[in-house]
Amino acid sequence: MSDIFLSYSSQDRPHVKTLARALEAQGFSVWWDHHIPPGTTWDKVIEGALNDAKCIIVVWTKTSVDSDWVRNEAAEGRKRKNLIPVLFESVEIPLAFRRVQTVSLIDWDVTEPHDGFARLVQGIARMLGQPEKARVEAALAPSKKWSTGIFWLLLPTVVVVAVAAASMSWRIPTSVHVDLTTNRLMFTTSDMKGAQYLTDDLKPKWMTLQQFSSIRFGPNMFTVADPSEYDFETDRFLESAWRDLTKRESMVTLVNSQSSDSDVTFEDVARTSTTIGTIDAVRVPSDSMLEMSVGDGQDASLAIRITSPTTQLTFTPDGTTQLVLDHVAFGGAQLPAFAETEDSLTARVSLRANAPSFEIQGIETGVLLILGFPADRDVKLFSTGTLLIRGMDFLKQGKNGNPVSPESLRGTINYDIQGDEFEPIEFAAPDYLSFGDEDVFEIKSLTFDGVSQVMHVRFDGLAHKLKTGTATRNVDHRITAFDYISGQPYVLALLGVVVWMVPTTFAGWRLLKGGTS
Repeated sequence: MSDIFLSYSSQDRPHVKTLARALEAQGFSVWWDHHIPPGTTWDKVIEGALNDAKCIIVVWTKTSVDSDWVRNEAAEGRKRKNLIPVLFESVEIPLAFRRVQTVSLIDWDVTEPHDGFARLVQGIARMLGQPEKARVEAALAPSKKWSTGIFWLLLPTVVVVAVAAASMSWRIPTSVHVDLTTNRLMFTTSDMKGAQYLTDDLKPKWMTLQQFSSIRFGPNMFTVADPSEYDFETDRFLESAWRDLTKRESMVTLVNSQSSDSDVTFEDVARTSTTIGTIDAVRVPSDSMLEMSVGDGQDASLAIRITSPTTQLTFTPDGTTQLVLDHVAFGGAQLPAFAETEDSLTARVSLRANAPSFEIQGIETGVLLILGFPADRDVKLFSTGTLLIRGMDFLKQGKNGNPVSPESLRGTINYDIQGDEFEPIEFAAPDYLSFGDEDVFEIKSLTFDGVSQVMHVRFDGLAHKLKTGTATRNVDHRITAFDYISGQPYVLALLGVVVWMVPTTFAGWRLLKGGTS
C-alpha cells in the first residue's frame, strides 16, 4: 500500500517522475502507472492502487485537464476527501475541482527550496496523520572583510587552490559506453531522429496481442472450433469440431471488444514448430515510450509495450495459423450459432497469396506484444542500424511499492576517455543504475537470451547523470572537470597561467593603491 497515488497525463511523465522522486526523498511511498508490470490488466491495477492510496495528488496541466482518466481519478479523491491538486502549468482547472485548495508548482525547481513544494509536503503529512516536517533553510555565514596586504599577496594562491578544488568536485557530462544485462528495460524514443524501427524481422514460436484495436486479414480458409467437441484427453479439438466460415467478406477484421480483457494468441496448429511466422520491422514514432520485460515459463517470453497512438505492425504467418480469441468481435464474417455466446473461441486461418499478412493496429494508448521463443537460443531484436533513445530506466516496483532494481541487473560502464585512472565500473543488483531523464543514448545492440531469460543491451551516449547504488548509498560516476582537463596538457597549462595571472595582477593593483592600509 502506497501513501500517495499520482494522477497525471502520460505526456507529463518526465515532470511527474521528478515530483515522485522528490516526494520519495521526503519519506513518502508513491505509486504511479510507471510501475504497472507488463501482462497485467492495467486499469484494474490502477483501480486497486487508487483505492489503497491514503492521499491522491492530481497534476493539472494543459493536457491533463482534458484527460477523462485524470478527471475520474481526481473525482475519486474529492469523493474520499483525500485529494490534493497540484498546478504544474497556468491552466484553468476543471469547474468541479476549483473549490479544492490547489498547490502551485509552476516555477518549482527540485534543486531549490520552494514554498509551494514545502506546503505540499506539509499537507500530505497532515493528511497521512504524520508529524509535520520541519523546514530547514540554508544559512549563509556572514562574509568577513579582508583588507590587509597579506590577503592580497595570498589571493593568487587561494584562487588557484580554489579553482583546482572546485574542478575536482565539479562533475561534468560524461561520454560512456555501457554493456548490461537486465530482465526489464524502459525508454522513450528520441525526437531527434523521427520514426525508428524497433526490431528486425522476428520469428516467434507464439505471440499474444493485448491492448490492440483491430487485426485485419484476407482469409483463404477460416474455420472456428465448436467448444463442445474438445477432447480433454488429447488436449485438442476433434476434427469434426471445425466449422468453415463460408459467409465472409474478402477481408475480415477482429475487433477488441473489451480493451482490458481482449487478447489474441497466434500459435502453431501442431504445436511442434519453433516458429509461426515473421513479425516485420516495427515502426515506432518519435517520443514513444517502450517497456520490455522478460517473463517466466517453459518457453522464454518477452513482453514489449509500445505507448503510442499510431502503433502499427504486420505479421506474416508461415502457413495455417491457430488463433485463440478472447473477448474479440468479428467484422466481415458470420459466425456459427454456437459461437454467438462464447467469450473464447479457437480458429484456424490461412491467408490468400495476395494478402499474406495480418495487419495489426494498436489502441489509442499503444499496444502490448508478448512473444514466445524457444528457451535454447538467443534472439537479436535488431541487428542492423541503431536506436536513438532517452530516459532509460531499469527499475521495477518492489513488494513494498518502492522502486527496486531487477535481480538480473548487472553490467559494466566504460569511459570514452583515456587514462589509467578511468577503469571500467562494474555494478550489479541490488544496486541500481540511473541516468538523467533527458540523457540521449544510442542502443547499438539488443539481444534476448532465451537460455538465461534476460536481455543484453549495449549502448553509448553523453550522461548528465550517472549513478549506481541504493536508496541510502549511491556513487556519482561522472568525471570531474579536473579529470577532463588533466587529460588535455595544453589546456591545463593555459588555464593555469590565466587562473594565476588574473588574481596576481589584481593583487598588485590593490597594493599599488594602498590596499595594505
